[in-house]
Amino acid sequence: MLLAVQAWLLLWNYWQHLLIVLSIEKVFVIGGGQVLREALNAPGCDAIHLTEIETNIECDTFIPPVDSALYKPWNSSFPRSLESVVKNGVTIDNNNNIDSSKSEAEKFSSLPKMIFERHEEYNYMKLVQDIISNDNTKDDRTGTGTLTKFGSQMRFNLQKSFPLLTTKTLKISSEKKDIDSFVATDFKLMDYDPRRKIEMKMAV
Repeated sequence: MLLAVQAWLLLWNYWQHLLIVLSIEKVFVIGGGQVLREALNAPGCDAIHLTEIETNIECDTFIPPVDSALYKPWNSSFPRSLESVVKNGVTIDNNNNIDSSKSEAEKFSSLPKMIFERHEEYNYMKLVQDIISNDNTKDDRTGTGTLTKFGSQMRFNLQKSFPLLTTKTLKISSEKKDIDSFVATDFKLMDYDPRRKIEMKMAV
């Protein structure tokens, strides 16, 4: 009888712990070193939130290097200075965990809401939606009309990316033959010729 009660209690505790584990939506790992080494290489790691410090500081413990083939920048906050130390927060997302059949918003729904909504392209889309929904229509010479909104602004951090939408075709002027001075390394250039249009795709 005693063994049966103990077995029942063990089973009950197991199910309670299982329900707790299943109810956890997101797990955030902050360390130590061995835990980070395992978590950063785990297939279930959706994103990494880093703080970049623009100062050389002597350290004896380091996180493992982040695989740039798997993780791409999602958001980078504007640099802030505290006691002459400049730092900014960076979120990088695991491209392998993205389901291509989902919509753009659903693809990154694993990110915390406040991080997801900081993406510059998301803010652009939100502004477009706001202009369409709360527009002030004005006539123009074509008779089509334009939608306007006064006082809106967008801010971009140019440290990590360049604010062009996913694909854009540009005409490079004859004076601007050095494409590297215009385009950041985040772009792939195909068949570049300064005398004609080029297609640039931003790797975000």
